[in-house]
Amino acid sequence: MTLGPRRLGTALLCFQSLSLAAAEPPSSAASPVPRAVAAPTPANPLAQRLCDALHAIPASRRQECCGAGAAVQTLASACASQLSALLRRGSIGLHASGIDRCAAATQSALDGCSWVRPLLPELPAACAGLVDGRLKPGAACRSSLECVDGLYCRGASEDRPGACRPPAPAGAACELPADALAAFTRAADDPRHPSCDGRCERGRCLPVALSGGACASSALCANGLRCIGGKCEARPLPRIGEDCSVGNPCEALAFCDAGKCSPLKGAGAPCRLPFECRALACEKTPGKSTGTCADACAAPGPSVLTPR
Repeated sequence: MTLGPRRLGTALLCFQSLSLAAAEPPSSAASPVPRAVAAPTPANPLAQRLCDALHAIPASRRQECCGAGAAVQTLASACASQLSALLRRGSIGLHASGIDRCAAATQSALDGCSWVRPLLPELPAACAGLVDGRLKPGAACRSSLECVDGLYCRGASEDRPGACRPPAPAGAACELPADALAAFTRAADDPRHPSCDGRCERGRCLPVALSGGACASSALCANGLRCIGGKCEARPLPRIGEDCSVGNPCEALAFCDAGKCSPLKGAGAPCRLPFECRALACEKTPGKSTGTCADACAAPGPSVLTPR
């Protein structure tokens, strides 16, 4: 699943406001004796297991590939804190067996080290849909994941809650809710909680085409479809060695090179453009048109960004 820069920035801004843990009350000005700071509430074990699968396992595997000195970031603790708070509130539920399958699928997908990039690796299908919302229409919410299927959290921001509402109809004004929890759980594009009966683009709900329908880009195709040759199709992205084009880009860890999908290049390989490299960086001498791919391990570890 993908987080654009605007949605990522909004998600990180609302991290503090999403925290539902009780804060320490202020000390009395008349009392010279400082209050004891309460110990933080332990994370729910299920929440921790899910967040470890989403964040800690990739971080640990990256460090194994890059060495102990590599910079590694993980949002596992923040993710678990938010999930735990909502579990205590009773607004969400988690799939225990699904979390185990997610962890196993993540470990399997990260075999070897060719996946290491500045972005989080592609999310396995087994990790989708593991958070169930329990809030009914009209209930106050901070995240769309709290709402039952078919509803999203309308009007939520970093400083106020929203309400669980049905998606906007095609042609109406629409919004992309601020949703830190969806970012932490890598579920920002969960199809169970659409804000729009179509695609929300620049504040307007645009209708999407079904399979076989005409399209100008994949953004105007229904979920699971891509725009290929002017029609929406349920076709996987081209793999290494297969034909590709600007409108038909390659699968993850590959790029389109002269009409064919080729593997992303490792550190030191010759390059012309950043997207050819696993590090997303082509280092060039000023004035030169070619350079060499940077080391993906030298970049900071991934946070909530996901590959496109």
